[in-house]
Amino acid sequence: LVVADDVLMIEGDNRPGSLAKISDKLASAKINIEYVYFATPPHAKKGLMILRLSNAKKGLKVLNS
Repeated sequence: LVVADDVLMIEGDNRPGSLAKISDKLASAKINIEYVYFATPPHAKKGLMILRLSNAKKGLKVLNS
C-alpha cells in the first residue's frame, strides 16, 4: 500500500527552538502538525525538517509570510 501526501520540507538551523518558532506560527493559523521528522546529523549547523500538516498549502503561505 502506498499513500502520497503533501509535505513541507524546510531547511533551517539545527538549534533548540527552531521547531517551536515554526509550530507557533502554524498554531496561530489553526494548522495542525500531523507528523514531523528531521534529516539532520546531530552536529550539523543546518538540516532538513519534513512536516505533514493538516493544510499544506495554507501552511506554506503562513511560513513564507
